[in-house]
Amino acid sequence: MALGAAAVGAIAVGASAFLLIGPSTRVVDVVRDRRPASSARARFARARSVWSWRGRQRRGSLEQAFAYDLRALVAELRSGAHPGTALSTAASSTVLWPRAVAAERFGDVVADGFARDATENPRLGRYLRQLSACWRVGVNHGSGLAISIERLAVSIETTMDVEATLANELAAPRATVRLLAFLPVVGIAMGYILGADPLAWFVDTGIGKATFLAAGGLTIVGSWWSHRIVSRIEAGIR
Repeated sequence: MALGAAAVGAIAVGASAFLLIGPSTRVVDVVRDRRPASSARARFARARSVWSWRGRQRRGSLEQAFAYDLRALVAELRSGAHPGTALSTAASSTVLWPRAVAAERFGDVVADGFARDATENPRLGRYLRQLSACWRVGVNHGSGLAISIERLAVSIETTMDVEATLANELAAPRATVRLLAFLPVVGIAMGYILGADPLAWFVDTGIGKATFLAAGGLTIVGSWWSHRIVSRIEAGIR
């Protein structure tokens, strides 16, 4: 009986670990991870990333599109195109700098158009402001525009790689926190499997109530503290 209950408990723990670590874990996206698999851990991380493909793709698609458009803009400039023409040609089907394109068409200051785009698109705001500065300096001085824009594209791609690596490294701590928060439920279930009544003990006895309140409080505080540590690490690279 005890051996069977232990087996059921082990299965429950394994199932909960699979559910918690599997689809909800934030790991590096298979498209954004360009590095070769250097270890079994890296290969396993990329395999798990298939579960979160849509969420990760949606999260990074805008930055990827912006970096791609910057690369296209650099190619147009280096081919000898006029900056205004290159700006319109390089824009993808979803124009990420519409105010700048409109400013170029109507003879306004393109750098100011980038600044307005930054205001209307907070997610790409810092990149658009940097592009505005690159454009203003490059057009006014007549040189270095393609180089500065290319460096901006490299900076965006590097930031994306760092964020992807960080998400991969934080996957295990996040999964551990969720698993530890879920283990009390598994313990109560195992108690019922063994023929006990854990909830009645928690509710009907003084020491049970004190234990329940202390355990619940420590679980909440531990989860909050762990989430705070992970959030601060993520905010440190932004």
